[in-house]
Amino acid sequence: MAPKYSVVIPTLNRSEKLRRALDSVLRQPIDGELEVVVIDNLSEDDTQQVLAEPQYSNVRVIRQPARVPRIHNFMTALKAATGEYLAILYDDEEMLADNLLSKGRVLDEHPEVVAVTSSVAKRDFDGTMTPGVLVRPGFTIEHRGEYLRNTFLKAPGGLPQVLMRRWVMDHLKIEQRDEPLDDNAFVLRLSSLGAIATMPEALVTETFTDAEMVNTGLLEPFEIPNQPGETAYLPAVWFGWCHYRIRVEHLLSSTDLSKKQTRALHRAAFRVFRRDVWKGAYWRWHVSKQPGAVIKFLAKAGAFDLRLLIPPVLFFLQWKTGDTTAPMATDTVNNSVEVGQNPQKPSIPYEEGLA
Repeated sequence: MAPKYSVVIPTLNRSEKLRRALDSVLRQPIDGELEVVVIDNLSEDDTQQVLAEPQYSNVRVIRQPARVPRIHNFMTALKAATGEYLAILYDDEEMLADNLLSKGRVLDEHPEVVAVTSSVAKRDFDGTMTPGVLVRPGFTIEHRGEYLRNTFLKAPGGLPQVLMRRWVMDHLKIEQRDEPLDDNAFVLRLSSLGAIATMPEALVTETFTDAEMVNTGLLEPFEIPNQPGETAYLPAVWFGWCHYRIRVEHLLSSTDLSKKQTRALHRAAFRVFRRDVWKGAYWRWHVSKQPGAVIKFLAKAGAFDLRLLIPPVLFFLQWKTGDTTAPMATDTVNNSVEVGQNPQKPSIPYEEGLA
């Protein structure tokens, strides 16, 4: 009989982080059999020694015979699972309490739901937990049109947050063109197979260091004027463009949406891209107080699309009249709520319905 839950963990040269990831999975309370599979992309550290420790004797280990691209390793991991419900966990992340059990119950009770996602808790390099992005303010079950509309204005949720039915892997794959934001694109495509449920609780960690985000092009270093040696890490134009491209390519490949829906979602995707551009411009001014830094950044954006240079006036008006301190703020899990509990929606009006 197949296990109820499969958790696959692709890994490469991060044995200590892998240990924490594995321990977080093995601590999960579950209502069925659990399968844990680690796909080692030919690590050169002591990963294999860690996996040989007695507490991991029930972990199935697959070692790639040669180093493969990251997406190839992810797909090997996903295809290796045999459980009814499937989750992928990156080797530097952790599952928080009741992640599998609470999401598994949603799938048990709602056969129309193909995947369950959740909010995340951000973890600093020193292990400190802080509230992360609030994907939805309350529990929702959204069919494709509603899910895409909400997702295009907010975060779709990455793969580590998702517990999905195993059969979806017979229909979908992570594509090379989606790198490095592959998990966002994959989750968007999940909605073509059925409803997506979203839990507001933070049930998985998300770890990003500035160095990692610079390497993937999400941030770029910005020297702070008159402060030698001081560097700020600010959003890159490329980051907004990747999100925009993923959304637009998803729409172009969709055959189940009406032309009206496609046009509306395309406009929403562009508004988000323009908002991200002007957020980046704001922060360059905030840090440097130098018009040249802002102009240089906007010139890069204009190379993608001249319409991006039109300021989103409503966005800034909503920011000015709101109770936030800067337009870079995003929906976060309420600080007064413990990680894993049900948060209330914070007051951040400008994140919805942007002009």
